[in-house]
Amino acid sequence: MSDVKEEWQPWSMPALLIAVAQRLLARIVDTRFRDIGISVSQLPVLVALKDGASLSQKELTRRAGARARHHGPGQSRCFGGLRRR
Repeated sequence: MSDVKEEWQPWSMPALLIAVAQRLLARIVDTRFRDIGISVSQLPVLVALKDGASLSQKELTRRAGARARHHGPGQSRCFGGLRRR
């Protein structure tokens, strides 16, 4: 081990800065979308449905990709808020 202690400087790490920026932007957009009843996590599903196609939840999950599985609400919560009004 080295005698010189390197201090952890999180704000000099690009990946951390990008993650923080992503969360802040998502929060801002979610605030604006709240008025119309949607959230950022639902966008991949909305894009998949934009042409009016009738897709199963399995197909919507596949099209939405990893974002639907790893960020935001779970599949049932994400799709549940998208029922026709």
